[in-house]
Formats: sequence, structure tokens, C-alpha cells
Amino acid sequence: MIGSFGALFNGACKIILASSLDYLPFKPVYGGILIAIISSLILVHFVTSSAIGFGACIWVNFMGDGSMTSMLPVVTLNVFGLKRGTQVYGYMYSVFGLAAMSGTVIVDTLQHKIGYSGMLVVCLMFTSTAALFTIFYNFQ
Repeated sequence: MIGSFGALFNGACKIILASSLDYLPFKPVYGGILIAIISSLILVHFVTSSAIGFGACIWVNFMGDGSMTSMLPVVTLNVFGLKRGTQVYGYMYSVFGLAAMSGTVIVDTLQHKIGYSGMLVVCLMFTSTAALFTIFYNFQ
């Protein structure tokens, strides 16, 4: 049930948050998503005994995944322009595949040693790194 609602959050938030870029700048929207994901990665350790709390943390992560995927074409075109943006987007989209394969290798290598809590810390580190890049990068 949590996974099903997560899929609904993923799909619905793709539409809502990608559309919000028509009215709001990218950096605050993306930053808000990162803050929500970081918060859920921290809170999930404390809410495992609550179905609703655990579900909310998972739903926030699904929301972030869907939102970021749908916002990437818009920000790529805004940063690189119409002509170059379409070329750059192809490379950026390919990185999703590399990230998925890398994530599989990282989980397969580390999960037996550090457990699920450790893997959530690894996710937190990667997400926090993305947040730091967002703070210092000028999207103009």
C-alpha cells in the first residue's frame, strides 16, 4: 500500500512541481524538494514503528524522485538555451541510467556491511551534496 501511494505521489508531483516552474524560479523549488527529502531521510529512522509516519517519509522520497525527473528538461533548456539544451539534456538523461547502475553496485557492495540504516545515511550524504551544489551554483 505504501508503494502504491508512493507511485501516486511520484506521478502527481511530476505534474505539480514541474508546472510550478512556470511561476517560480528553479532554485527555490528544487531546494525545497531537497530539504523535504533530507528531512524524510533523517526522520525515517524515528518513525519505523508508525505506518503513517513511515509511509509519509517514503511518499516524500517518491515525490522528490518524480519531481526532479520532470523538472530536468525545463532547467536544462533554461540554463543551456534551446539549441544547446536539447543536446545537453540527452547527456543528462543518460546519467540517470548510470546513477541507477551505480546505485545498484553501491547497495550490493555496502548493504551487507552497513545495513539499511547505513544505506539511508549514504543516501543522505548524496542528497546533502546535491543540496550544497544547489546553494553554490548560479542557475542564471
